[in-house]
Amino acid sequence: MFAAVKGPQQLFKHKILLQIFVSLLANPDARLSNLAFACVSIFKLPYLTPYVDYIHPMLKREGLREAITKFDLSGESEIVDVEHRLLLVPIVTRILFSRFSSRGGGTNKSSKDSPAARRAAILSFFSGIGNEKGELDYFIYMMVRAFIPRDVSMQHDGVQIDKESLTTLIKSSERITAQELTSIPEKRQEGFLNLLSDVITQIGFGIKPFVGTFVNLLLSICEQTEQAYLTSIRNQLALKNEETNNETTASEVQDGVQVNSRIGRIRSLAFLRLADMMKKFASTVDFSGHSERLWTSMSTSVTALPQTVINAENTPSLLQLIETISVHHRLIPLLHQSDDAVVAVFKCIAGTTRMKVMFCVLRIIDGLLTDGGTLNDTIVSMNEESMGQSLILQHIHLLITQFTDRLTKESQQIVNLGESIGSNPHASMNRSSKHSPTEGMQLNILCRVSELLVSAEQADDDHVATMNDLCGMLVPLLKFDSHPKQLYVVRTVNSLIPRLSSAEAAMTHFHTLSKVSCIIHSSYCLLLPFHNSFHSYSPLKH
Repeated sequence: MFAAVKGPQQLFKHKILLQIFVSLLANPDARLSNLAFACVSIFKLPYLTPYVDYIHPMLKREGLREAITKFDLSGESEIVDVEHRLLLVPIVTRILFSRFSSRGGGTNKSSKDSPAARRAAILSFFSGIGNEKGELDYFIYMMVRAFIPRDVSMQHDGVQIDKESLTTLIKSSERITAQELTSIPEKRQEGFLNLLSDVITQIGFGIKPFVGTFVNLLLSICEQTEQAYLTSIRNQLALKNEETNNETTASEVQDGVQVNSRIGRIRSLAFLRLADMMKKFASTVDFSGHSERLWTSMSTSVTALPQTVINAENTPSLLQLIETISVHHRLIPLLHQSDDAVVAVFKCIAGTTRMKVMFCVLRIIDGLLTDGGTLNDTIVSMNEESMGQSLILQHIHLLITQFTDRLTKESQQIVNLGESIGSNPHASMNRSSKHSPTEGMQLNILCRVSELLVSAEQADDDHVATMNDLCGMLVPLLKFDSHPKQLYVVRTVNSLIPRLSSAEAAMTHFHTLSKVSCIIHSSYCLLLPFHNSFHSYSPLKH
């Protein structure tokens, strides 16, 4: 009816009607957004009318990419008059934002008009706009408007929100509390978290001015899920204690599981988005001000992390976040604010830890050893200014103990496999099955941890005892094997034996080495540096 009106300026409260029509441009229902644009068009707005032919194809179910390509809004484009941009961009933003959630519904199911293709095309369009004049602000506002607290007034004069009010509204979204978030549907929260992933990837540094807002909003979501987890745990404990009505209790427990599933999905996405933000902006943004709130909102997940990774095929999102923190030297100080997080990561090194998770843990340790560096063959030396190495040294006994348990179990599994094959003459041992996929990296990391232990200035009894235990675990692993990772074992023992408390302690391991006759050349290379120190012991001469 309104779209058929001519001269809408003559209608009562026509300015309010225009605001309503503009707001409906962002509706994901294509029928509504098209009718809303028809209503807006009849107002003959001077900043919109010259571009109707460019904008109208954007509302169609198909051909969005071609329409966006033709309507160039970049700073170098001459299609749009400079005086029109300020008011035109919000209109275009609302229309394109409606297409994010649009399901198409047409008969053409080609990949060119899939939701992923539409999203990529739209974000590519916004990345070309830039944010030098705040033209991206309206898009950010559309992303966070659902999270603006209820006590913030969103009323404004005119068709569009003025720039100052827009900045204030965007900033206010980071103040939303965990309690207020419970009134926002989980589906909308998931949609925001998924969209933010694509925004970080495709718009990149264009959203740098809003990093603080996004991080605070993500932390609010983490706090909401933390409270939901704690409430669920308390409820389940209460249900177990009651044990009054088995049927009702089972139903309520099932409801609790479903709640945990939904909250867990949102929590996982929030962890991943924090990792994405830190990975992208660690070099240019200081995240230290968020550390206390970060670890408080994740305390339950940190405590449960070692249990979470048991036989897990995929890496938990929390572990991926900690990996991101550990591989950048400007982020490592965040880990100094959470001793529990470092301990939890080290406890993830266990015999039940699968390959993907183990690789992630090893990358975390490697990042701490090198302050965000990467694996190399250089010897790790003690650096008093290294934030990462200080974290390793604080818990180095736990770390080596976890490595010892895992490597011991892996060795036992290989022995059991060999015995099983030996009892079956028709069976064969695949050569690749003799070694764990992570064995080489484990031994390399363990070698580097040992070098750090050796180079540490404090040679207290605990360190010496740890080195002795480590030698006792590694020396028996030496065996006839052309696998190059055996060199890591040799190198580790080579770094440890000179630091043992006495020659007698060293000789215990040398006697064991002398029994490993099949690696006499490697043993000779290992023992030669110590010949002058222990020349009176006959095993060394052999």
